[in-house]
Amino acid sequence: MGKNDTYISSSSGTMPDQRFLFPGTFDAGTWPTLLDAAEAQRVKAFIEALVFRCISRITTGNPSSNKFRFEWGSDGVTMSLDLQTALRHDLDPYLGGDLNLDQKNLVANGSGSVFKAFNDEGFTVASAAAGEPGAIRLNIENSQTTTGIAQGFKANNSGTSTIVWTLPDSDGTAGYHLKTDGNGQLGWEEGGGGGGIPNIDGGRPDTVYLVTQNANGGAPDSTY
Repeated sequence: MGKNDTYISSSSGTMPDQRFLFPGTFDAGTWPTLLDAAEAQRVKAFIEALVFRCISRITTGNPSSNKFRFEWGSDGVTMSLDLQTALRHDLDPYLGGDLNLDQKNLVANGSGSVFKAFNDEGFTVASAAAGEPGAIRLNIENSQTTTGIAQGFKANNSGTSTIVWTLPDSDGTAGYHLKTDGNGQLGWEEGGGGGGIPNIDGGRPDTVYLVTQNANGGAPDSTY
């Protein structure tokens, strides 16, 4: 059912039930005689219209409002019931089980749309394939499918424990690298992470390279 679709179900009372027919004519002197003849005829026509010539119409989905009404016309009475059953009218939707998308997309259509999770794990992504870790995929092009060029993150399939990293509270300086404190807290650190040659004795290198030059000024003979 689409969010703007409206569905109408109708039926017509074309098969009268003879058990409800009146034995009298409601004329003066006939049974019943509790009402005057003119008023009784109107009551008779009213009841027969409801019982024998009533057309029912139920509108669900996205009607303009919820309402129940009787409409009197030359062809009989139409009993109409409009119910807003589309999901867009549910201000507090609740699922009693998993929502199966059946290979369809979950699309947030509109500015300010967000995905929320209120349990301790936050927003969790899992793979439907057995043994395959979950991944977050960010498509490069504007696409509503999983095809095309994308970049993202994927959990390590050999992981043995849950790790949730906390990102730094600000951007790092150019040339800094991302480090962890061993407890899942990420931060920025100066340098490229590889380090240089360690120095001792006031900055002298602990390893000295000696290069000998050959007699004719060509390439070095050896390196120590």
